[in-house]
Amino acid sequence: GALSIRRGQPFLLGPGGAPDVDVLEFFRSRAFRVLAADSQDSYALDLRLFLSFLSGQGVNWREATDSDLEDFEHWRRRDVGNPRRVSVSKFSRELAAIGKFYGWQQRRAGAKAERAKQAEREAKARDISDQVDNDVGAMPPVKQRDELAKWSKR
Repeated sequence: GALSIRRGQPFLLGPGGAPDVDVLEFFRSRAFRVLAADSQDSYALDLRLFLSFLSGQGVNWREATDSDLEDFEHWRRRDVGNPRRVSVSKFSRELAAIGKFYGWQQRRAGAKAERAKQAEREAKARDISDQVDNDVGAMPPVKQRDELAKWSKR
């Protein structure tokens, strides 16, 4: 379905120029919306910087590791080749934004996996029910009555 964007919501495009729905869903989430407006702006910029860093390293954010985060921290705080290094407190805020994003994505993935498991259980139950209906429907009417009577007495 179409992704709705609320007024003032951050909107990032990925390296290929297309939006990443999973990133945009984070900006639509309650976890993000409850932040103060200034924090939302800061978190969006911090996340854009981190995602851009990963992209520049050839890493999809979904496959980023602790090592990638350590590389980002080194580049942001210590790399003499970076003329815009930041303080510990600034990096801590960036890390909070990154942590909030990944934490939300993990919870979302867990919920999606649980919904998928539930849908699978429901599909199996329907398959079993259909099979029982087919088995009962294939019986002669007298046999059906006997079978149904057995089950209704239990």
